[in-house]
Amino acid sequence: MEWEKPHSNLCEVQALFRRPKMPVTHDISYLSPRDRKLRAAYLLLGIFISNTSPAAISTEGFCFHSTEKEIQLEFRTFFERESRWRGGYVKYSTSNAAIPIILKSTEESYSTSDSPADSTSTWIEIDNGEISGEYEISSQGVNVYDFNYTKRKNGKKYYFTLDPNIDFSIESGCRWTENH
Repeated sequence: MEWEKPHSNLCEVQALFRRPKMPVTHDISYLSPRDRKLRAAYLLLGIFISNTSPAAISTEGFCFHSTEKEIQLEFRTFFERESRWRGGYVKYSTSNAAIPIILKSTEESYSTSDSPADSTSTWIEIDNGEISGEYEISSQGVNVYDFNYTKRKNGKKYYFTLDPNIDFSIESGCRWTENH
């Protein structure tokens, strides 16, 4: 299998999710195209993770709720130190499906030399092989002070708040309750 060069623009990244990368050796025709893509993404992530030491991959997870509607979501990111690869997914509390996200950009600034950096990261959401929106998360150290989602189709922006009352673990993610 021949490896491709890193892609520099979003159109090329988007095209990656449309064309198959590996031949399928068993019948998965019963799966929808979206499920096939998610299965392939998980398979590649599994291969990638199994070929690196566990200490080399860091994971962050956050539980958010919308300030306007009753929307709850889990935002999870992965970072592999050696290759500097970043990826992640978003999972809404009303669904078991994980929606892949890809890091678009990160900006950092320092107010003083002894304080943690202010960081704003923008993540692209890929749904059914198409870019469907952008998530923006702003933090200083471990403090998340802004999180929003902009839907690509209509430009509508949704604002979210970090929910400290939700239990989160790396193994099981956000544990939503009926009150939240």
